[in-house]
Amino acid sequence: MTDYADSKTFASRAPGASSGPWQARFRILGEVHALVQDTATWYRGAQWICFWYMLILLVKFGEGLPVSPQLMIFVNTLSDAVGSIFYFFIVFFVVFANFAMGAHFLFGHILYSWSTTFLPFASSMRVLMGDFDFMGMYDIAPVSSVSWFMLFTVMVVFVLVNLFIAIVTDSYQRVHRDTVGSPHEDMLINFAKTMTSVGNAGATNMVSTLEKLKTASSFELTSPKSLSKLFSERGSLQSSKKYEEAAEAASPVPAADLTRIDSHSEESHFSL
Repeated sequence: MTDYADSKTFASRAPGASSGPWQARFRILGEVHALVQDTATWYRGAQWICFWYMLILLVKFGEGLPVSPQLMIFVNTLSDAVGSIFYFFIVFFVVFANFAMGAHFLFGHILYSWSTTFLPFASSMRVLMGDFDFMGMYDIAPVSSVSWFMLFTVMVVFVLVNLFIAIVTDSYQRVHRDTVGSPHEDMLINFAKTMTSVGNAGATNMVSTLEKLKTASSFELTSPKSLSKLFSERGSLQSSKKYEEAAEAASPVPAADLTRIDSHSEESHFSL
C-alpha cells in the first residue's frame, strides 16, 4: 500500500490552473466573494445603526413628556420607585440564582439547557415565562423536578413578581394623587381642545352658511348685482366666516319690487 502511494503521481494543482480562463474565473469568484462579504458587513452595520437610532427616538420622546403632567406620571412613577426596585432586585437575584443553580445540579448532567453556568439562568427565565421542557426534567428526577417546579412557582412567580407589581402600583398611586392636585397646565389637552373647537366652529359656520343660501334661494330672489358679487367673492374668501358675512351682506329684492320690474319691462316692450 505504501509502495503504491509512493508510486502514484498526484497533481500539485488543479487541472487547468495555469491556464488563462481558469485564473480569470478564479479572480472573478474572489471579487464576488469579497463584494458579498462587504455587503454583509455594511448590512450588519446598518442594523446596528437602526437599533441605536430607535433608542435615540425613545430618548427624544422622553424629552417631550413634560408637556403633559399625565404623561410625566410614568416617568415620575419609575423615579419614585427606583429605590424600592433596587432592593427588590437584590432579593430577586438571590432567590432566582438559588433555583437556577439548584436545577443545574439536578438536571445539568443530562439536559443541555441546564448544563453550563449561564444556561440555567436562561432556562429559569423561560420557566418564569412558562416556556420550558418539564417532561425532560421529570424523566431524570420525578420527585425533585416536581418539588423544584412547585417551589419556584410559589417563591418567584407568586411572591416576587407580584411584589414587584405592588411596588410599582404603590408608586403610581402616590404620583397620580400628587399629579391630580397639581396646578400645572396640560399643554397636550389644551392643544386637543383647541383643534376640536376650531374644527367644530368651522363646521358650524359652513352649515349655517349653506342653510342661509338654501333659504335665500327658496323664498327670496337676490338681486343679480348682489348675487354676482357674492359668487365673485366666494373664490377669494379664506374662511367660512367671511363667506357667511358676504352672504348676509347680499340685499334681497322684495316680491313687490319684482312685480314692478316685470310690469315696467312689459310696458317698454309694448311701447316699442
